[in-house]
Amino acid sequence: MPVTWIPAVLRHPGQSLRSAFEQLRLLLADESDQTRDMLDVYRRSVTGNVTRDELQRANGQFADVLRMAGLGAFFVMVPGSMLLIPIAVKVASTVGVRILPDTFHLHGTDPSFDTPDAYLQWWRKGHASRTTKMTVVVGDTTLQVDPGVFNPCPSESHSAQVLLAAMEPIQDLHVLDLACGTGVLALHGAMAGAAQVTAVDIDPLAVANAKRNVIDHELGELIDVYQSDLFDGLKEAPQGAAPTFDVILANLPISEAAWPVDQAGVVQRFVQQVRGHLKPGGRAVFAMASFGNVDALEASIKDVPWTRSEPVERFGQFWWTYALTN
Repeated sequence: MPVTWIPAVLRHPGQSLRSAFEQLRLLLADESDQTRDMLDVYRRSVTGNVTRDELQRANGQFADVLRMAGLGAFFVMVPGSMLLIPIAVKVASTVGVRILPDTFHLHGTDPSFDTPDAYLQWWRKGHASRTTKMTVVVGDTTLQVDPGVFNPCPSESHSAQVLLAAMEPIQDLHVLDLACGTGVLALHGAMAGAAQVTAVDIDPLAVANAKRNVIDHELGELIDVYQSDLFDGLKEAPQGAAPTFDVILANLPISEAAWPVDQAGVVQRFVQQVRGHLKPGGRAVFAMASFGNVDALEASIKDVPWTRSEPVERFGQFWWTYALTN
């Protein structure tokens, strides 16, 4: 058996390293001039457009960041500083942390599309090309995305981000993450202080994905994940009453061109049923975008006091939320 120079703690990382790598991720995302310059060198090194002196300087800076995160001792045995960044990225991914910030991958490279069809064609191509699970950073957490499950990363969409922005306040409240996908909203709700979170999705692949992310984040006591077609499969409350929540967050299908479902029918069912599952004073929020059937949606909710947020542009498209207080 060949002898490897990689320390055993890196070849077989455990959950104990997760907090250190999360700290490393925060340090790399601090947006200081020094950090941006270091990451720019690594970005250019992918195409060979970097000098040896630049790379050595960046590696020295990265070694300092590793020590600040408490990881210096783990990497001190690795010979050749040029190997530090790829090894750190690989080991961090094994404990569910993507240490490089989205700006490393996306800064200056966001595609922009003049038409909804062009964006959706690009999105479908990216979605179909994912054949293995990937690690992404969304908001304040790192999570796994399985093939076939909606990717909430801002590198592809903005619906999760507008819903996260509309989440607060959530402290000590009961929350429903409807059409949960990876469980990204449920995870953030639990970490933001929700008393209890229910996460449901009609797709068994998404349910399995969300369950694993909940386990990875050790939030199983706060988040209950199971399969449900919108509200139809929700577990009954005591005495057989319909389950109700303080906050309902829904990342529903926006376009039938993206998901092969009756998008209009799903949204219509949601807006018709949601008030029956809100506690008095509770609020519901769902996302919409300019590539969806906005006119039909507006017509279906014209008699209900939904409040529309200001749109946010990404990829040449616009995303926003609708909110309702019961």
